[in-house]
Amino acid sequence: MGCDTFQPQMTLSNDSDDIITLRQRVDRARDLGDTASLAQQLVRFGLALAMQGEPTEARAVAKEGLLLYRETGNIHGQADAMTTLGRVYLSVELLDQAVQIFDRVLHMYEQVDDRRNTVLTLVRLAQLRRDLGHPRDARTTYNRAVEAAHRLGDRALTARVQSSAAALYRELGEPQRAVELLQEALTTQSALDPDGRPETLARMADLQLDDGDLTGALATVQDAWTRQRAAGNHVGAARSMARVAQIRFMMGQGQMARELYEDAGREQERIKDRRGLSRTRVGLAQVYVSENNHALALALLEIELSEQTSRGLRVNECAILIHMAATHFHGGDTDAGRLCLNRAHDLAERLGYHMLMSACRAVGTAPERVFEPTPTAVGVATVPLDPR
Repeated sequence: MGCDTFQPQMTLSNDSDDIITLRQRVDRARDLGDTASLAQQLVRFGLALAMQGEPTEARAVAKEGLLLYRETGNIHGQADAMTTLGRVYLSVELLDQAVQIFDRVLHMYEQVDDRRNTVLTLVRLAQLRRDLGHPRDARTTYNRAVEAAHRLGDRALTARVQSSAAALYRELGEPQRAVELLQEALTTQSALDPDGRPETLARMADLQLDDGDLTGALATVQDAWTRQRAAGNHVGAARSMARVAQIRFMMGQGQMARELYEDAGREQERIKDRRGLSRTRVGLAQVYVSENNHALALALLEIELSEQTSRGLRVNECAILIHMAATHFHGGDTDAGRLCLNRAHDLAERLGYHMLMSACRAVGTAPERVFEPTPTAVGVATVPLDPR
């Protein structure tokens, strides 16, 4: 989803040379009548198509590969093909279908004792269950993933799982557990996985923001941003830029925040980072509110609310409703603000997210302060519109 730490390692060039090469390999295997090679190449080609934004062809190609693996009784190959199908469903935001696919994939990898892919699939399922508004199920699944990674003995993978799980614990109102997981992950990543460290640093910065430590959070995010730029991680770097903008805004540096948000948004549009762009737009809406441009802010938020609702991302839907309530309050429309806040509170209670419920209370008790650099502002601005 979005920038997924746990995606297969396939790098595609912007000019589609890799797509052309993979298509040629499929054609060559088909001409040779090599069923095993053809199935493998179809799965790789399908994944590449999904990553390049061609879901219809990707689905057809992956299904052909799946049928070939079924004919030969290759369970591991079937799991690989279905993982590609799951990725296709993720790319078009069919999250319920993706959960069903990855549930079946998990059983297949367990059946053939592929422990690494078992961990990766558990993490995907945990992320999906979080996005669909099932935090308790997500926590159980993350715990299974951490335990499975420990048993595998892959410390770098374990650290990435811990980092991802920490974000959920933060949302559930268990910050101490989140800090413990992040600190352990950072220690491991310093020695074994420098590429995974920036995302963990960004998550640590969110916890610093929760504590009102703007200076510490800024230093942490800038560290992550520097590492991501150096590594050529465009998605991560753009998201860190938006986080820097968020912190600058909280520090009262509105003009700088606007410029950073606008730069981040342009980059996210270029690289087609839909999830990251959503968070950036919400941040930019806050800047517009601070400039008393409530109409423009609400226009952005309404677009995002429609998108998040249509995609079934209930946590993000709730977060945007909270931002909309705060925007209405700031503009003096108390009735509209209360309507949004009541919707958000009801949804937060159903989802069981401590952070969302706390943000509702913050907006409801101090609506006039949510766009100023105060602890209340920090609580509202860091509600989990999660681009993961």
